[in-house]
Amino acid sequence: EYMEKIPLSSRDYFIELKIIKANGLPRADLVGKSDPYCVITPLRHDESHVDDESQKSSVKKKTLDPVWNETFVFGTNSSIEEFSKLKIKVYDHDVIGSNDPL
Repeated sequence: EYMEKIPLSSRDYFIELKIIKANGLPRADLVGKSDPYCVITPLRHDESHVDDESQKSSVKKKTLDPVWNETFVFGTNSSIEEFSKLKIKVYDHDVIGSNDPL
C-alpha cells in the first residue's frame, strides 16, 4: 500500500515497500483459517527478477485478515528504472507439504 523511491547517490537507488495488511484471504487449511505470508520480488520490464532479491514477510498464524506492518527495502546499483514492478504473492504456510498460494 506504500512505496517510495529514494535515490541515495548517483549510482545507488532503493525502493522501500511497506506491507500493511490483507483482508478476506481464502481459507487454505482444512481445520479453519490460513497462516499467510508474503513473498515480494522486484521485476524488470521483461518480468525477470532483479538480482534474485525476493524477500519474505513473517507468517501470521490462523488468520484470514493478517496485519504485517513490515517494511522491505530493495536496492540496485543501476538506474531506478530497473525496478519496473514489484510482484507480491501471498501463501499459506504449511508445516507439512508445500505452501499453498492464496
